[in-house]
Amino acid sequence: MVTYLQSIAHSKPHPLFTSSPTKRWDFHLLIIHYIVTIFTSLAMHGNGFAVPPMAVAIPVLAFTAIILDIAPLVWHIKHRNLAATSLVFWVILCNVLDAVNALIWPTEDVSSWWHGYVFCDVEAKLLLATTVGIPGGLACIMRNLALVLDTKGSHLVPTRAQRRNRLAFDIFLSIGVPIVVMAVHYVVQPSRYYIFQIAGCLTSFDDSWPTIVLVWMWPSVLCLICVYYGGK
Repeated sequence: MVTYLQSIAHSKPHPLFTSSPTKRWDFHLLIIHYIVTIFTSLAMHGNGFAVPPMAVAIPVLAFTAIILDIAPLVWHIKHRNLAATSLVFWVILCNVLDAVNALIWPTEDVSSWWHGYVFCDVEAKLLLATTVGIPGGLACIMRNLALVLDTKGSHLVPTRAQRRNRLAFDIFLSIGVPIVVMAVHYVVQPSRYYIFQIAGCLTSFDDSWPTIVLVWMWPSVLCLICVYYGGK
C-alpha cells in the first residue's frame, strides 16, 4: 500500500491534468479511479478478508438518511403529529440498525465475529417492530388525511372527543401493535437471533402456521388499512 501511494506521489502528471476543459469529465473519472484504488487497498480486514463495497455503502447511505430525517422528525414533534413522528422514528431506527450492523459485521470472517449477546437480543425485537411500525404509521397518516378530506363528516374544528379518538388510534397502530408483535414473537421464536454478514442481527422465526398468524400477517393487514383509507 505504501509503495502504491509513493508511486502516485512521485509519478509524472497525467496528461488529463493539463488538458483542455473539454476533457474535464475524463479528469474527474481519473480522480475517482485513484480514490477507489486507494480505498480498495485500505479496505482490507486485519486478517486479510476484504470489506465488500456494500459494507461501506450501507453505513454511508444510512447515516445520510438519518441526517435528512432529523429535520422532519423535529418538525412533526413540534406540531404534535404522532402519526408522522412515529413513521419517521421507525425509518430512522431502521437506518441506525442497518448502519451499525454493517460496521460490526462487515466481512465473512466468522471466526472474528462478535457474538452479539444482549445487543442482538434487543435489536432482533426492534427490527421486528419496524416491520409493523412503518405500515402502522402510514395507516395512521392515511386515516388522518381521509378524515380531513371527508367533506361530509369532517368538522372545521375537531372536538375534544375526536382529537382523543384520533390520538388513541395513532398510538394503537404506530406504537401498540409493534409492542404486541414483539411480545407474541416469543411464542414462535426458535432461537435468540441469527447473524449474517453486513445484515448483522436478524430475527428468527419458527416454520409453522402460528408464525403467520402472530407475526407475518400484521404488516399486510396494516397495508390493507392504508389502501382502504387511501381509496376513500
